[in-house]
Amino acid sequence: MSTKNILIIYSGYDENGSTATLAKYISDGVKSTLGTTVKVVRARDIKDVSDINAVDGYLLGSGYYNGNPEPEFFDFVDTILLAGKSDDPNKPQIANKPFGVFCTSAGYAT
Repeated sequence: MSTKNILIIYSGYDENGSTATLAKYISDGVKSTLGTTVKVVRARDIKDVSDINAVDGYLLGSGYYNGNPEPEFFDFVDTILLAGKSDDPNKPQIANKPFGVFCTSAGYAT
């Protein structure tokens, strides 16, 4: 059995906030799956696509405020994932990899 590498990318207000805590809990669940490794990283700490291309699957998470993800999450999607730039040769190769999403919020309408 080959090892599957999962990357959990989150943006949150701080490293001890609810989104970071949820990312750590999800990481514990992923680690419990035989043959799986996981790395948790803040969206703002990813500087290039090499981290993105090197893994087998992703989980993306953000705090949710007034109907929107965190600004740092938008920055990650725009500058690293190159959303909307299909012809960019530096765009990460994520189209055929499994992914999931999660969010946290204190709002009642979330």
